[in-house]
Amino acid sequence: MIKLVNSLLTVSRIDANKLAVSPVNMFVDDFLIKCVGDIKPKLLDKHQTLELLLTPNLPEVTLDQKLVEEALANLLSNAHKYTPEGGRLWVKAGLDQQNLVLSITDSGIGIPADDQHRIFDKFFRAKNAQLSQTDGNGLGLYFVKWVMDQHGGKVWFDSKEGIGTTFYLAFPLPAKN
Repeated sequence: MIKLVNSLLTVSRIDANKLAVSPVNMFVDDFLIKCVGDIKPKLLDKHQTLELLLTPNLPEVTLDQKLVEEALANLLSNAHKYTPEGGRLWVKAGLDQQNLVLSITDSGIGIPADDQHRIFDKFFRAKNAQLSQTDGNGLGLYFVKWVMDQHGGKVWFDSKEGIGTTFYLAFPLPAKN
């Protein structure tokens, strides 16, 4: 109940333009290690494994650490919830030409093709997610999308029902002088 109330308060602040974004320059290596470490105890319940793959020498980026941490926690929690016992999760960090790109991959239930266009809508949950034995309120991915918009980045995913899902987060790199 507390988690639901907190989610609703956060969405209310977003809708009222009252949720502050406070970006700072940071390196993501230790940050990602902490985020992964936070979810690892939950994975033990379902005998899941998680692998963190970091490209060496990732550059500094400008992020709101608290908001990005909450967005990653949402994605990691979903990956855990919707991945069966003994499943696998991967978190990767790398670069493309202009972005730091993070990906969170699971071997879970996937997102049905006919639900994919609504996955970032407020209060939306895919049909197979509703039928699973997991709780959820359909606000986590809405929040993730908002966080990425606030950072001038983008979020997208690839998913196959019954096989798994990968969410990608692209954060713009600072301009080189």
